[in-house]
Amino acid sequence: MQTERRNGDVFVIKLTTDESIFFGNTLNEVLRGIRVDNFEHRIKASKESTEQLWSKFTRNAPLSNEVTLSSSEITSLCSSARLCYEEFGNEEFSTRLGFSAAEALKRVEALENLLR
Repeated sequence: MQTERRNGDVFVIKLTTDESIFFGNTLNEVLRGIRVDNFEHRIKASKESTEQLWSKFTRNAPLSNEVTLSSSEITSLCSSARLCYEEFGNEEFSTRLGFSAAEALKRVEALENLLR
């Protein structure tokens, strides 16, 4: 993962294909796979805006591995990944999301560091 550009509250981030699939899977899990009580509080976004964020990572998205994210979208993405980790634990996390928990958390921390 590499930050290409930053313009105020918006980041252009270059992801590997695996990272893009992982983040798409993470969002899909919080939207469709696991029950999330207090969705807006836990994910820091509405379901509608999370659906829009998810669409940036689906197969229907452009083939480019660059994604443009606002700071609030980064926050939602990180919250979603951390919630999946809490729900699944190490082994199931890897099975369901296609990334080891340790590698995934490194990516989440890198995104969170952009907001500091």
